This record gives sequence, C-alpha cells and structure tokens, in this order.
Amino acid sequence: MFVRLLTEDDAMAHRALRTMSVSESAQFSCPEIVRELAIYLRIGCGVLAGHLAGGTRVWGVFDRSRLLGTVSVSRAQERANAGKAYLWGLYVLPEARGSVASDALMSAALAWCRREAHLGEVNLHAHCQNLRALRWFERYGFERQDDPSLRTTMLVAMRARLNADGQRPDSTDDDMQMDVALPLPAPLDEARSSGSG
Repeated sequence: MFVRLLTEDDAMAHRALRTMSVSESAQFSCPEIVRELAIYLRIGCGVLAGHLAGGTRVWGVFDRSRLLGTVSVSRAQERANAGKAYLWGLYVLPEARGSVASDALMSAALAWCRREAHLGEVNLHAHCQNLRALRWFERYGFERQDDPSLRTTMLVAMRARLNADGQRPDSTDDDMQMDVALPLPAPLDEARSSGSG
C-alpha cells in the first residue's frame, strides 16, 4: 500500500471514488466534491490538474494499482484566513476502512501541511453523528470548534493547530518522523483509556 499525489492519469479512478462517496452518503458531500463531479460530467477531465494549479493537493492511497481512497487539502485563499488549510473529501472504500489506508492518507496530508510555510492550522468539517470519525480526527490532534455558520447543519468544525516549525504543539521530533513515516495512532480503545485517567 502506498500514497501519492494524484495526476490526471488517475482521473477515472478518482471520479469513480467520488461518485461512490456521494452515492453512499450524499448528505456528507461538501461543495468541493459536488463541483468536481460537475466538471467530470461536463468535460470529463481537468479536475486534478485544476486543483494542482489552484494550490489544492489531492492524495490517493493505492493497493498496487487500485485506488482505495483519497483526501484533499486546500490553502485558504481569503486574506482573513491566511495560514489556514482545509482538509476535505476524505473517502476510503468500505472494504479498506479500518486498514492503514485512512491513516496513510491523513499522515500524507498532515505531513504536507507541516512542511508548507505559513500554515498554522488545518480545518475540516465532519458529520456530528459520525462519532467514529470524530474520535479518529481527535487522534490526529483535531479539536471541535464552535462555528456559528454550522449551527443549523449536521456538521462539526474541527481544527488542528501547527506551531511555527510546522509540528503540532504537543509533538516531538520523534513524532514528526513517525508522521512522515506513516504513523499508526493509538487504537480507539487505548486512546479512550488513556484519556480517562
């Protein structure tokens, strides 16, 4: 299993994965995914090249040549949100969930964020009833945030802060090396027991 940035050569597999994610749970689809699918339907290609040109990175996790999952990170374009990145579109095929595929994608995305100059935080939205995902994001240092714009939705805003040298404030050099080398966070049961003491 390996992770790499997607290219236009991956467009068909990426489109299929995005279509599956929407058909599985349309209510979780963010506007970026809807735009991607509209472009695929209208012109058939160009989504991944357009993302790259606009500063968005899209990673895929592969088992040999099969795309198992994807995640995207976009830099905030507005001046008021300078230093922020938005993680979106995380989707892993149902049969690959619970494997290292999700961890591989998150590790790749966060490692890129830590290396990028001037990024101080990574933000995401998650469905409030997806408790497993919320706990999983917390294992990566994401914390729930109050976002008034989401109060009438089923979404929760989450944020992970990066410090000046690109690491989470609570990480060490060893943690950083592990992240780049695809860390496996503590299992959920272990994370719960260590937080209850």
